[in-house]
Amino acid sequence: MKKNVGTGKKVVTAVLLSAAIVAGSFAAFGAKKSAYTFQSGGAKITCGQSAKGALNSLGKADKVIVQESVQGNGKERIYSFKGFELCTLSENNGAQKVQSICILDKNVSTPEGIRLGATREAVEKAYGRGFREEEGVLYYTLGDTELKIYLTNDVVDGIEYLIADES
Repeated sequence: MKKNVGTGKKVVTAVLLSAAIVAGSFAAFGAKKSAYTFQSGGAKITCGQSAKGALNSLGKADKVIVQESVQGNGKERIYSFKGFELCTLSENNGAQKVQSICILDKNVSTPEGIRLGATREAVEKAYGRGFREEEGVLYYTLGDTELKIYLTNDVVDGIEYLIADES
């Protein structure tokens, strides 16, 4: 009687591979986010990060506006892309830092699936009830970032990612 040793190795390999996938899934599920991150294509952008990598990943902007910062602390650049704008501020060393990202149309969503036109209920389901509310704006803070969801009649009409206020 001939033993089929190859079949046994395949079964052990399949079991080990399945265990690794399940363990990885639980690890990813348990991982907590430390900041709100915007995604477009392959680019993952967090306010406060260096703008260089984000801009390289996003490709050429449709339009760029350069102006003095409202606070008078450097040059502000607003990069317009299809459906959103990315705003940067030049630091003392000349490097640009991402200050904000504004979603402008319903074809762009947050990674959690919230887009212009979504309901307050959908926002609370995606982000929870851990927000501060002022005059129709929901403020979600995570780490050094803030996500502002603007509502009119409980419908999303604006989404903005920002560096969180230090106060």
